[in-house]
Amino acid sequence: MRYNEGTMKAVTIIFALLTMVSSLLALEHEEVLGRAGSNRVEVQTFIAESEENGYAAWADFLLAPMEDVDLVNLTSSDFIAYFNVLRQNRERVAWGSRIDDFLFQHYILPHRVSQEPLENFTVLYADTLYELIKDTKNMPEAVLRINEWTFTKMKYEPTARWDQNATTTMKRGFGRCEEMAILCIKAMRAVCIPARKVYAPWWPFTNSNHAWVEVWVDGKWHFLGGAEPTDLEHAWFNFPAKRAAMVMGVVYGNIETGDEVIYKKQKGYTVINSTPNYAEVTRLSIRVLQEKAPRESVSVALCVYNYSSLPPVGVKKTDGEGFVSFTVGRTDLFVYASADSLIDFRVWKPSGISRDTLELHLAGKVVPDTSFWMYTKRIEKVDTPPTYKPNRDSLKVLQDLHVEQITMVDSSLASILPEGEREKLMIFYHAKGRAPALLDFYSHLPDTLRETFVAYGAALHPKDLVSIDTVGLFDELCAVRQSTVQCAQDVPDSIRTQYLISDRILFEHIRMWRAAIQEDFTMFKSGNVVKTATGVFDWVRENIERVEKKGYFGPTKNPLDLHASMRGTDGERYLFAAAILRSLGVPARVKWSYDALEYWHGSWSELRFDEEEKPCPERWVALTFLDNGEEVTSTYRYYYDYSITRFEEYPKRLDPPVDTAGGTMVVTLDDEPCYVITGWRNGYGDTFVRMKGFRPGEDTLSIAIETGIPTDIGPGDLMVREYKGIDLEPVGMKHSVIERGNVLIIVFDMETEASKSTLLAAKDALNEFGGQLYFFVNTPDCKKGEEFIRSIGIKRGTVSSVSKTVFRKEWNMRTLPSVLYLREGTCIFWIEGLFLHLTRLLKDLV
Repeated sequence: MRYNEGTMKAVTIIFALLTMVSSLLALEHEEVLGRAGSNRVEVQTFIAESEENGYAAWADFLLAPMEDVDLVNLTSSDFIAYFNVLRQNRERVAWGSRIDDFLFQHYILPHRVSQEPLENFTVLYADTLYELIKDTKNMPEAVLRINEWTFTKMKYEPTARWDQNATTTMKRGFGRCEEMAILCIKAMRAVCIPARKVYAPWWPFTNSNHAWVEVWVDGKWHFLGGAEPTDLEHAWFNFPAKRAAMVMGVVYGNIETGDEVIYKKQKGYTVINSTPNYAEVTRLSIRVLQEKAPRESVSVALCVYNYSSLPPVGVKKTDGEGFVSFTVGRTDLFVYASADSLIDFRVWKPSGISRDTLELHLAGKVVPDTSFWMYTKRIEKVDTPPTYKPNRDSLKVLQDLHVEQITMVDSSLASILPEGEREKLMIFYHAKGRAPALLDFYSHLPDTLRETFVAYGAALHPKDLVSIDTVGLFDELCAVRQSTVQCAQDVPDSIRTQYLISDRILFEHIRMWRAAIQEDFTMFKSGNVVKTATGVFDWVRENIERVEKKGYFGPTKNPLDLHASMRGTDGERYLFAAAILRSLGVPARVKWSYDALEYWHGSWSELRFDEEEKPCPERWVALTFLDNGEEVTSTYRYYYDYSITRFEEYPKRLDPPVDTAGGTMVVTLDDEPCYVITGWRNGYGDTFVRMKGFRPGEDTLSIAIETGIPTDIGPGDLMVREYKGIDLEPVGMKHSVIERGNVLIIVFDMETEASKSTLLAAKDALNEFGGQLYFFVNTPDCKKGEEFIRSIGIKRGTVSSVSKTVFRKEWNMRTLPSVLYLREGTCIFWIEGLFLHLTRLLKDLV
C-alpha cells in the first residue's frame, strides 16, 4: 500500500503529538513520584496497574493534583478496587450514559471531598447504595433516597475543626455540616451521581458558616442539605443563602467552563463562585490607587463580621490597572486593601445595581479606632411547597436505632462508677462504633499497659478515639509509656497529658506515629532538654524540605507523612519537630501563632526556622469590658464576644492564650499592633462593629473596651417585622400568660441546624432567664420536642406543639427558629433564623 505525501505528513504529526503527550505524562509521573517519598514504588505500581486495567486516564487525572499527604499513603490495590466499583456502577445505573467525562472526572472520580482522611467508603458501600436506588424511576428520586439513607446514619452536632471522613462519621453517629456533606457526597458519587460541596465561608448575619451539597440532576445543579431529608431547593439554608456575601465550591482539578463564575484557579483545584445560584449579586470592581496612580499586586479582602472579627469571604490581588473584581451578594462588606504596610478600607453598601465600583487609596499605616454599622441583606421569604415530603418519623426511628447500636455505654453511668473507672468508661463512650474493638483490645492487655491505655485514651480528642485502629496500638502504648518514663518528674500533669502523651498535635489526620518516630530518633535523646530540643529542631530544619503552602484537597500531614515525604509547610515541620520531642519525653507543641515550636523546660521556650526573625517577646494586655459604665468583663468570652485582630494582608483573627486575673482578661501577645474588635447584633443580624487599636509594650497594657447597645439603636433595629400580638388559643393557652412580666417565646424545628445551633449556643442564658419561657415545636408530638430541649441541656421552660399553619399564618413567623422577647406585653426584640447572638441580646436587653 502506498501513501501520498499529505498522508505521510499527517502520520508524522500525529506520531510527534503522541510522543509529546507521552513525554509530558512521563514528566508529570516523575514529579508525582518525587513527591511520593518513601511510597514511590507503590505509586509506580498504581500507575502500571491502572494502565493494565484501562484506568490510565483516571489515574493521571487524580495523580497530577494529588497532595503529598495522599501520595505517601496511597495503596494501589485500594485505588484499583475504587476504580472497579465506580466503573461497575457507572455501567449499571440508568443515568450512566448521561454522565460525560467532564462530570465524571471532576464530580465523581475524586477520592476525597475536602480535607477528610483517606478512606475506602466507596468500595464498602457501592453495592449497598446501588441496591438502594436500582428501582428508582429517575435521578431526583435516587438523590432523595440516598440523602434519606445518610440521614439515618448520623445526626448534626458541632465537632472539632478537623474533618472526619464518611466512615468515621457513621461510626460516630454525628458530625458538623461539612461532615454531613462529605458523607452525602461520597454516597452520591458511589452511584455515579455528580456531587460537590459548596459553602458560605462566613455568614454576615450571625456567628457561623455552613457547607452543603450540590448535585447534578438531568443537566442542572441543584442544592440540598447533606443528611437532611428535604426536597431539592428546599433545605433550611435556602433563606440564609440569599443573604450570603459569597457562596463557593472547590473542584478537584482545573476546569474551563463558561457556565459558572470562576473565583480563582490554583495548582490542582478550581474555586467556583456559586453565589449567583442563591442570591441577587453585584459585580463589584475595586480600584486601588497610591498617590493617585493605579497600584498592582495589592491584596484586597472582602470581609463580614463573624465571631467577633472581620474574616474575609474573598481575597484577590489587583491587576496592572489597579483593579480587582468580585461577584458578591448584596450585603454590607468591609473592604480592606494592603501593600507594603500601607492600607485603606471602606464599608461597601450595595445599592441594588448589578455593577458597582469602589475606589481605595493606599496612604495610612494603621486602622484608626472606629465604629460603624454593617447591615445585612433583607429578604422576603416566599414559600414554594415541596413535591417530596419524607416520612421523618420512620427515618428518625432508623437514625435512633443506628445511634443506639454504635453507642456502647451510657455516659450517665459515669455518675455511679468509682472515680477511677469514670475516665475509662468515657474513653469507650466517646469511641462509639470503635468501642467494641477497643474494649476487646483492652481486655487482653497486660496490667502493666492498662494504666497507659487509660492515660493515652483520655489524652486523645473524642473525635480521634473513633478513628484509631487497634492494629499497632500495643506498640504505640509501649512507646507512650517510654515517653512518660523519660519525661522529667517535675512536669505538671496538665502539660504531660496534653503535650506529651497525646498523639494529637494540631489539625492533622490522626495516626499512631510514636513508636516509629521514637525508634528512628533515639540519637537525639540526652539528659539535657535544651540540647535535645535544639538537636531535633536543627535536624528538621536541615532535612525536611520547606513547601510554601499546601493545597486544598488533603489534611495537614501527620508526623509519619512528614517522615515519608521529607517535605512540608513550616506549620507541618514545626508539628514534626514537636512529635519527635514528645516521643523522646519532652513536652512540645506548635505555638498559638503557628510560627514557632515550643518545648517545656520549666516554662515554654520557642524555636523558629527563620534565624533572622528573633523570637517575639511575650507581652501582656489586660482587658476590661464596660457596658454603659458597668464592668461586665466576667461575662465576656474570646471568639464569641470579642477578638484580637491583626491587619496584615487581610484582617486576621489571632488565637492567643487568654487568662482571667483580677477581674480582667489577660491576653498573651507579641509586641506588634493589634485591635480589639467587638460587635453588637440587632434582631435582624445587622452588626454595630467597634475597633480599638493598641500596641503591647514591656509593661502590661490595661485597656477598657466599651461594649453594649449602640446609642443610635431604634425599635426597627430589634424586630424583623411589626409585632401584632400572638393568639395562643389555637395551642390551648390563655393570652394572659404572656401579658405580664418578662416572657420569651421560642418556636423551633427539631430537625434543622438553624434551630439546633441557636438553642445550643444560648442554653446557659435560657436556663438563667428570669421570666417565663415558652417553647413551641412544629410537631404534633410535643413530648419529642421536650425530650429534644432537655437533651441539649435546657432545663426549664414549657414545651408545646404548634402547627405550621398557626405559626406561619396566624403568628406571622416566616422561618424557624423564631424568638420573641416580651416585656409587660410589649415586644422588645424579635429574631428569626440561625442566630448565635441570642445570649448577648438577652444579657443586654433583659
